[in-house]
Order: sequence, then structure tokens, then C-alpha cells
Amino acid sequence: MHKKLTTLLLAMMLGLGTLTLAACDSDGPAEEAGENIDEAADNAGDSMENAAEETEESMENAGENMQDSMEEAGDEMAEETDENS
Repeated sequence: MHKKLTTLLLAMMLGLGTLTLAACDSDGPAEEAGENIDEAADNAGDSMENAAEETEESMENAGENMQDSMEEAGDEMAEETDENS
């Protein structure tokens, strides 16, 4: 009798363990919502990173253009100074 009870309890525990693991495999609504939030946060982070890179590139180009313009203006002023001397 004791052996049958032990076997029955062991079978029940294994069955409950299997059901518990099977239930963990399916995502519930909260898990899906959490995954969607994570994905949205990742996408927002990527977008902000891309925007920062584009802004940095634009600022570098603007700086280079300004430097070129200043050098050209300096060269023109030097030429006029040489002509007037």
C-alpha cells in the first residue's frame, strides 16, 4: 500500500511539473505587452542614435564650409591688401 501511494504521489508531482513547464512556454498578455514595450524602446533608442549621428555629420559639414568660407575671405582680403600696397 505504501509503495502504491508513493508511486501515485510521484506520478502526480511529475504531471504537475510537466503542466507547469508547459504553461510557462506560452506568453500571456502581460509578457507580450512587455516585449512590445521593449521593442518600442529599442526602436526609439535607435532612432535617436541615428538622429544624433546625422546632426553630428551636418554640424561637421557646416563647420568645414564655414572654415572654407573664412579662408577664402582671408585670401581675398590679402590679395586686395597686396594690390593697394
